[in-house]
Amino acid sequence: MPVHVAHVHQATAGDQTGDSVMGTTQQASGSGNVRITVTSNGKLTPIKSTQSSIDSNLNWGIVGVPDANGHYNDCVVFLNWPIK
Repeated sequence: MPVHVAHVHQATAGDQTGDSVMGTTQQASGSGNVRITVTSNGKLTPIKSTQSSIDSNLNWGIVGVPDANGHYNDCVVFLNWPIK
């Protein structure tokens, strides 16, 4: 599953049947705008997400992505802002 941030390829994970982490990456948006798209088998995958804040000071979001099985645990993206 390739992961793109602002249309720039940022991460790739391979096929796996175990529970180990395939890879992690840390990215800075630069502009404050982030768009996440994930493809599986050459097709854009649906995503589900949520976001919240703690005391309006620390904001975070989680994005879950499925492959063909409909389970939203195949690609997980964590976002937090602002980073100071």
